[in-house]
Amino acid sequence: MISIILPTYNERLNIESLITDIIDTLQTDFEIIVVDDNSPDGTYAVVDKMATQDSRIRCVRRMKDRGLTKSIQEGIDAAMGDLIGWMDADLSMPASYLKTMLQYLHSNDCDVVIASRFVPNGTNVGDSKLAAFASLCLSKLSRYALDLPILDITSGYILAKRHVFQNIRLRGDYGEYFIWLVYQLAQRNYRIVEIPYSPLPRMLGKSKTNPSFTVFLLRGIKYLTMLIKIRLLRYSN
Repeated sequence: MISIILPTYNERLNIESLITDIIDTLQTDFEIIVVDDNSPDGTYAVVDKMATQDSRIRCVRRMKDRGLTKSIQEGIDAAMGDLIGWMDADLSMPASYLKTMLQYLHSNDCDVVIASRFVPNGTNVGDSKLAAFASLCLSKLSRYALDLPILDITSGYILAKRHVFQNIRLRGDYGEYFIWLVYQLAQRNYRIVEIPYSPLPRMLGKSKTNPSFTVFLLRGIKYLTMLIKIRLLRYSN
């Protein structure tokens, strides 16, 4: 079984289309776990209605201690699949790439597949100019500072074998969790493959990544803080 986790906050306008795309893409046994941070726009209500019509869909509504990283981790803990992955719920990450990710995992050539904007044939044209520049800089800095084995350190689009997450717990508040995850994967010598993908621009709803320059800057600081923490951890070891 494949478990796809969708962390959501105010994605009522996008979630039904995304779930439908995933269902159309996956031609095997799967479950879709929407982990919603009690969205004021009622995202969870849309998912609950879909779940009454399809038992492969379920919604976890988080009423407290909310946040992206904690939502993904709760989804991992609730997942029943042999393969576990997640993606953004704003339709920026096309579900069609799951087919290629599955092919790599089924071939047993790797433990983890990451959709990457920075490998050949990948692009970041769907990101805002500021987000694209920041992602590229963070990825290059991470590879230099931590010697990480992937090019897209802020991807957030991943599919992996279940055993990968048995001894790894996500850390962080927002997207910086991905740096920690990749570091842990590399430390355990898991086989990682990056496939090229191109994100789509958000068409409906508001971006949570860079709703304002201030928020964007504060989140950038969190990424850099995570880099420093991991660097210090490596030094102490």
